[in-house]
Amino acid sequence: GEKGDVKELPAYDNGHNVMNQLSYILADTEEYEISFSSVEEVDSTVRRGVTLNFSCKTYEMAKRVLTEIYNSDYRCILKDLYLNCKEDNEQTTYNVIVDVVFFEYN
Repeated sequence: GEKGDVKELPAYDNGHNVMNQLSYILADTEEYEISFSSVEEVDSTVRRGVTLNFSCKTYEMAKRVLTEIYNSDYRCILKDLYLNCKEDNEQTTYNVIVDVVFFEYN
């Protein structure tokens, strides 16, 4: 969004909505895996950790998926991003592993 647009924090427990949104964003990838990690409470904020592991055919698609996650309806940060490019029989695959933290209020 534009500067000044601040997303509201969804109420705890928003895991189901996060899962639906991630599944929708990742639907165009070759394959993907979503694993939820710990839920941490800091003051009145809940931090929901998610690790995403996905593959796609182009760098542009990998970048688009990450951008769509970052710009999704739910406030989050992306960290520990790993991108690997593998060529096999003239076919290129980009593998991405990224940790995403979604924020909710308690």
